[in-house]
Amino acid sequence: MKNVQNVLLCNVVIMTTSMIEMPDELSIVDVFTRLIFDTEFSLGARDRLIVDILIDVEPSLGNASRRDISEALRAMSVDEMIAVVKAVMQYFDKHKHLLSCQKVPIGLTTRY
Repeated sequence: MKNVQNVLLCNVVIMTTSMIEMPDELSIVDVFTRLIFDTEFSLGARDRLIVDILIDVEPSLGNASRRDISEALRAMSVDEMIAVVKAVMQYFDKHKHLLSCQKVPIGLTTRY
């Protein structure tokens, strides 16, 4: 939860915010697919949150660059990808009481 806390902690400093919608499985897959095929796409607030949660559920990605995350996703088998999407969904479900009421900064610059 370290990465998610970092995003949420920024809310104290940055006043321009928008509400985050809880993603469904297709939204998560869409972010992963865009990361795989276009590492330069612009991440929205929810996309950044999905990537932060991905890093939390896949600790090997903790210090990974955006390109490294893309390569790791590309190398996953279908079963591994399904498991990761499920883990991200479970994380959202477990923490929805925090995530659904939090505001995430618009335009927050992250390393990925």
